[in-house]
Amino acid sequence: VLVSDGAPGADALARWVALSAHRQPLALDLRTRDGAYLDIFAQEMPDRGFVVSFTDVTAEREANLAMHAANEQLEQRVQERTVALAAALDEAERANASKSRFVAAASHDPLQPLSAGKLFLASLENADCPPEQAAIVGRVRSAFESVEGILGALLDISKLESGNVAVRLADIELAALFER
Repeated sequence: VLVSDGAPGADALARWVALSAHRQPLALDLRTRDGAYLDIFAQEMPDRGFVVSFTDVTAEREANLAMHAANEQLEQRVQERTVALAAALDEAERANASKSRFVAAASHDPLQPLSAGKLFLASLENADCPPEQAAIVGRVRSAFESVEGILGALLDISKLESGNVAVRLADIELAALFER
């Protein structure tokens, strides 16, 4: 009826029972042919008889096996997610590098036409213009300088992101920043 579960098996129990004297306590884990798990404990009594207890631990063992299987599945899923996360991180880093290159190119190219426009404005400022037109030329210059400042800031950001420029801390006058 009993099949050994790898530990001393049913044969070990039979040998223990067959001993005539001084049996040491015996603990076995056995599995029956129908798949039940049994914990068996045998102990000799003072009158040389013995007591053997059988405890059905099938539910506990099956729960333990199920927990181990679930743990292995969870570890596999964690591993798969880790690989996927690493791939996503690599993709994000490539996209960020591409964005930085685009921002650098997009910031630099428009600065040249802005500089040319500022030269044309300088020639208008030097010409004799009525006060209303001079005021308009001044506002256009201010708008060009604002766009130039924004594009310069984008270029600075792309340089910082690419690591091509060192950061230098310095004191600045806030009034100049808030003037516009």
